[in-house]
Amino acid sequence: MSTATAPAFDEAIPVDAKDRSAPFRLRVYDSFEEIEPIWRALEADAAMPAYQGFRWLELWYRHVGLREVSRLVLVAGYRGETPVFI
Repeated sequence: MSTATAPAFDEAIPVDAKDRSAPFRLRVYDSFEEIEPIWRALEADAAMPAYQGFRWLELWYRHVGLREVSRLVLVAGYRGETPVFI
């Protein structure tokens, strides 16, 4: 029996089975301040509901999440050096 291991966060993995030429990696952030410039840049080019916006989620975390969440984990996905999602 073989066992597979999950790739490390900084290890490049394919975006999908059809496009193996585009590397994909995840980076974990532990503060809104650290991820804000990346998030704001994605917001500028994206159509999304208000509940996915930086301001709404940062305010929610400050007023609700600090009481409810034991550890903040924010994950950004990159294709090459370009952030493509949070």
